[in-house]
Amino acid sequence: MAIHRLIDDWQPRVVVVDPVTNLIAVGSEIEVTAMLARLIDFMKLRQITALFTSLTEGGGAAERTDLGVSSLMDVWMLLGNLEANGERNRAIQIVKARGMAHSNQVREFVMTDSGITLLAVRRRADGSVAIGSARGAQQQQARAGAPNLSRRRGVK
Repeated sequence: MAIHRLIDDWQPRVVVVDPVTNLIAVGSEIEVTAMLARLIDFMKLRQITALFTSLTEGGGAAERTDLGVSSLMDVWMLLGNLEANGERNRAIQIVKARGMAHSNQVREFVMTDSGITLLAVRRRADGSVAIGSARGAQQQQARAGAPNLSRRRGVK
């Protein structure tokens, strides 16, 4: 296989396959699943970090993969868009992380010039999570309503 030769020649520490769902265009689902299983095993044996992306259709179960290789993955993260208050905000969650502790929270994130930043979780009084501009408004309210402790302590 050409990809195996490329990996052997270049000896990368990280390989990205984006997206694996497009491989269906070149083979049947069974063939692609078998090829991915061999590729995943090949990279695990060489201790190469592999990042596989998969596109899912809107409205479907986002936790489902069309190619059935999720059981071969050590870590499975789900990126998506949360729609609320007329906005689309990015979210990340860890579906599984084999052999390591991980959060069960869905976290909002933003992409900045410095990389990806996870935003602080802001809960409303009803326990729901505020995202996007609602999170920002809640932060402003909290700052405006918080007592100024420096004045109470006699500090000017």
